[in-house]
Amino acid sequence: MKKLLVAIISTVVMAVGVIAGSAATATAAEGYPGQYSVGSRLTPDPISNVGKAGTGKGFTIFYAGEPGTRVSGTVYVSIRRYGSSTVQVKQYRYTGTTRYLTTPVFAPNVKANYRVTVTLVPDEEQYRSSVRAWNVWVTQSGRA
Repeated sequence: MKKLLVAIISTVVMAVGVIAGSAATATAAEGYPGQYSVGSRLTPDPISNVGKAGTGKGFTIFYAGEPGTRVSGTVYVSIRRYGSSTVQVKQYRYTGTTRYLTTPVFAPNVKANYRVTVTLVPDEEQYRSSVRAWNVWVTQSGRA
């Protein structure tokens, strides 16, 4: 009787282990939040570090997931003038292909240095957000 009880208990424990293992495998296949990074290729219009007052700075962007899959989500492009706490933001929808975007419009008739930040917030939660940033010197002529 004791051997039968031990056999039944070990069978139940093994079955629970198999069920838990298959659940863990399903979770791993879907990925957990922030599991994968997002690669990006950002190409600002020439000259990349100079912009023209009263206009926005254009650039192309491409994102790809770590396992080689397409990533879609929302892209936020923000500018902040150094010495100021004001941030201007534009929002774009990204669907997994190379996209041409522009920054918000730089203040007209103001020569200043700006910080441009591009942030992708992916729709799929297994991907981490991606942030890219660079400085742009803005002049009235658009030339340094």
